[in-house]
Amino acid sequence: MPVLPRHLRYSDPRVKAKLMAAPRRSEAFVDKFFEEAHLVVKWELGERVWRAAGNGFSELRSCGGGGTKKQNHGESWRTF
Repeated sequence: MPVLPRHLRYSDPRVKAKLMAAPRRSEAFVDKFFEEAHLVVKWELGERVWRAAGNGFSELRSCGGGGTKKQNHGESWRTF
């Protein structure tokens, strides 16, 4: 796996896919946003990253977050 510069911020591919799926968001628009925000999609994530994401999601759920839109009083946020 290539080593990426530390000054960049990294994103999961699902984030980019969700942004592209939003109304009036073309692939070119999302690409430009990622470039201007210095975001890089890390297309391959290792086991350690997925375990951390799972643990973080578990902690969020135990605090009452990460539910459905209705449960979060209108805030839509889902990881998985």
